[in-house]
Amino acid sequence: MSREEVAKKEVLSSVTETINAPIEEVWPYVAAIGTEKLWILGCFRSALVSGSGKGAVRKMHFNHGIFTERIEDCDHETYRFVYRVLEPHPLPGQDPVGIIQLERDGTSNEHTKFTWTGTADRWDAELKPLARELARRTHLTSIATIRK
Repeated sequence: MSREEVAKKEVLSSVTETINAPIEEVWPYVAAIGTEKLWILGCFRSALVSGSGKGAVRKMHFNHGIFTERIEDCDHETYRFVYRVLEPHPLPGQDPVGIIQLERDGTSNEHTKFTWTGTADRWDAELKPLARELARRTHLTSIATIRK
């Protein structure tokens, strides 16, 4: 999925946090498909269903539902990870896509800027505020888990 395609989507939530660790130590958490239960809030089971890298399919289990996601981008050079949530899913959005972008932060290589954005073609107006708060809390808490 290109940056242009992502830019056309409606942002639900976007959070940016700094982690006091080099990008090379943070990236493996994001890129290790199937290990999400180790760091994503509420995920109690995660698995790689098929493939590897771009095009891989993963499944994550939460109390509020099961998410099957296809990896659209897993770029080890730009530290960009994009996933599409496949139907059926419990989100109040049409064609949800998540983007995680890591960047070196500051003049030293000891800090990583971690940005996690949730988007969709359209969000249900009535449920959007609740979904935004849940996404924001999940993203911030999950990033904090890596920070530890």
